[in-house]
Amino acid sequence: MVRPTLIFCGFSLAVAGCGGAPSTAPPPPMSEPAVAPGGSSPSPSDPLPSAVPPPSAVPSPRTDAEPPFDPSPYDPKLAPLEAGVVLRWSFEHALNGAELVEIRDSGAARVEVLDPDGRRRSASYRLAPGELEALAATLRSVEPCGWRSRRRGIPDEVRPTLRIRLGGLACDVVLWDGEWSEQPGSGRATEWVRKGLAQLKGP
Repeated sequence: MVRPTLIFCGFSLAVAGCGGAPSTAPPPPMSEPAVAPGGSSPSPSDPLPSAVPPPSAVPSPRTDAEPPFDPSPYDPKLAPLEAGVVLRWSFEHALNGAELVEIRDSGAARVEVLDPDGRRRSASYRLAPGELEALAATLRSVEPCGWRSRRRGIPDEVRPTLRIRLGGLACDVVLWDGEWSEQPGSGRATEWVRKGLAQLKGP
């Protein structure tokens, strides 16, 4: 009786010589993928990591669009008017100077101007009897409280503000300089401003 002889041929184990049938020993186990502490092993269906961030992580491009003008009749950026002030026209600009014309419920008025060259001028005056009531009627007929700014300003354009607390009207109107002439009746609504500025011209 011939006993089987085990012969090592390289790294494989065969019976009765290297030309025999291969060994039925199970193959060595496959190594498991490394798992990070507290994590899970990647699945073959998992997408590969990408250097491009998802769309939600990409910041939205900045725009220079100016927000729409607040439709409220009061401009929230303006300080409250002093007690007794019923009309005020004003603007201030780094290159074009500043203007202020103000009328009180008593008929007392004042005008102040800062010229572009830095010179200051001012004057006080008083409205004639009945002039304030006539002015209130004019403003009610023109209805300036419905005016709204519809565009951006152009370089070096001033933005005058008209504040009204007279004749049942109460609003703050803020328009770019070129927009004032576009409003129906704006000449009548601001006639008192031109009269106030005329106080500085002298006789």
